[in-house]
Amino acid sequence: MKKLILIAAVSALGVMSFGQGQRMFRMGGGMQSSIRLAMREDVGKELALTAEQKTKLQDASDKQREEMRAMFQSGGGPGGGGGGGNMPDRATMEKMMADRAAKEKEIVSGILNADQMKRLDELKIQRAGNNAILDPAVQTALKMTDAQKKQVSDLQDKQGEAMRALFEKMQNQEIDRDAMRASMEKNQKIMSDELAKILTADQKKQLADMGGKPFTFDPNEDQGPGGRGGN
Repeated sequence: MKKLILIAAVSALGVMSFGQGQRMFRMGGGMQSSIRLAMREDVGKELALTAEQKTKLQDASDKQREEMRAMFQSGGGPGGGGGGGNMPDRATMEKMMADRAAKEKEIVSGILNADQMKRLDELKIQRAGNNAILDPAVQTALKMTDAQKKQVSDLQDKQGEAMRALFEKMQNQEIDRDAMRASMEKNQKIMSDELAKILTADQKKQLADMGGKPFTFDPNEDQGPGGRGGN
């Protein structure tokens, strides 16, 4: 049961966290996985993906999923020991997801051309909204002050505690998967609203500009293989 909880945590939070590697255990939601975002049908059309590129992205996604499954089954994942263990510490989760994010970016960059990558990065910003500022690179681009970064970090800590509490409830079978997802979405909405209060008007405009031309995501895909619901 504990292994299943950890896998669900990595799967759900990996999709929602910015870049999948930035403060994952303290995150409050954020940018979607590059691979999974590019695999969405609506995004694929926007990027004008070829059939070959779609196949390569699917293969990369399948391989990534198998690697994660093998890691947990062998006991090499967070918590270690083969028995699932306790919830991993923040440093372990951050390191694991940071490595995964870096590897994923390298893979996607090898599949898409430069223009497609640029647009995908813009769409990731749009998809993330205020949660994009969880990423240090975005914080640097926006020239956020140390005080602002501290506010973001504090919010991440609070969100991390809320996530831990949810995982414990699911582990103890106090809530089911649907209830956990609903609570996660509620917490992320609160997080996004609080993050917005940290940015100045100029920073909000700059963040919007970083998202490029406005794009309307198809809500019907949010529950599909490439959407948020398709963990």
